[in-house]
Amino acid sequence: MESKKEQQIYEVTAEVDISIINEWENWIVEHVREIVALDDGNIFSKGVINRLNNSLLGSLPDEKSTTTTSTYVMQYTAVNETSITTYIQKYAPTLRKAVPAFADKIKTSRRILVEYKTISNPPQTKNFGYVF
Repeated sequence: MESKKEQQIYEVTAEVDISIINEWENWIVEHVREIVALDDGNIFSKGVINRLNNSLLGSLPDEKSTTTTSTYVMQYTAVNETSITTYIQKYAPTLRKAVPAFADKIKTSRRILVEYKTISNPPQTKNFGYVF
């Protein structure tokens, strides 16, 4: 039985005070670029910056209309199964110290995701639709 490599993603969620959004957005792009370039790109193959958009879900009845923060989720795709451990032990402490002066206006949390299962659309042909 062939074993499949488990894809790992290191994820950082940042809740950012809206008073610093523009400055933070400029900074985070460079920060993610720096992390992806670590060890000549041999730790993470890519970094993705996502912005949470709850408005697509529609308004909830009890939801307040005044928002003082915006949430971003950065996802770093690990090159291999030891990449995240290497990053956390070798690079993360120094990079966390380098966070700019506005760090007191950001709340962060981190987690590691491991791909459990990928489900794709079944293949289709031009004339017959799905092929089983």
